[in-house]
Amino acid sequence: MWHRYACVVLSGVHDQRLVQHKSGLSVTSFHRHFRAITTLTPIQYQKQLRLQVARSMLMGASKNVTAVGYAVGYDSPSQFSREYKRLFGYPPGEDGKRLAKILSTVSHFEQD
Repeated sequence: MWHRYACVVLSGVHDQRLVQHKSGLSVTSFHRHFRAITTLTPIQYQKQLRLQVARSMLMGASKNVTAVGYAVGYDSPSQFSREYKRLFGYPPGEDGKRLAKILSTVSHFEQD
């Protein structure tokens, strides 16, 4: 049953009738079950997941913060930066550089 909840949220469905149809639950029941399992609302969960994906992208080859924000579903670069900083404590560009430096240090020690 959890899989059905996650699929609905990850698909980005916001139409309440579609949520009800896809999950087989009323919107209220869906939200209650989802929150009981994740401690987050479906929107909070989706936002956190998108920001985690963005963080992975920033640690990898993608360094353009605006492009990463758009790639994970944000329409506004300022909203993306604000929510990213709220979750991770650093602005996305700074966090990407910081994490890349940490990863390069770890890689250096692993090679020795």
